[in-house]
Amino acid sequence: MTTPQAPIVRAFFAIPLILCCTLARPVWSAQGKCASLDFAAVSAELQAQPKPSLPNQVSMQLVAGSLEQQVRAILTQHLSIRLIDWQASPHHQWPTDHRVEADSWATLLRRVLSPYGLQVIIYPNSSAVVRYRLAGKQRLT
Repeated sequence: MTTPQAPIVRAFFAIPLILCCTLARPVWSAQGKCASLDFAAVSAELQAQPKPSLPNQVSMQLVAGSLEQQVRAILTQHLSIRLIDWQASPHHQWPTDHRVEADSWATLLRRVLSPYGLQVIIYPNSSAVVRYRLAGKQRLT
């Protein structure tokens, strides 16, 4: 036995379902249409933008000449070293103009000094010693 209210109950659930499907259809078809991507314009725009450098990247332009003067400049200007004890030969020469880049000043100094067999030791009292690496110790500090 069906009651006269059964078709009304079915219609009550069917109407919202029909409305949802009808309203969702235009949204679905709008999502299906997508503008084509112009790869040439995007690649040209990316090439025109400057490449971001590393946040902690440092660089120093070295010139042909005395290595001691340039290392002293790095230590005093960028690391706030007040007293430098240079225990190496003052005759070391940097051969050519060159920009050295590194992620820190310590790494930059290591790159500059290692071909000469030198190391720098920085002390907490704002002093530093530049000397030849000891034969048994290859670690630069």
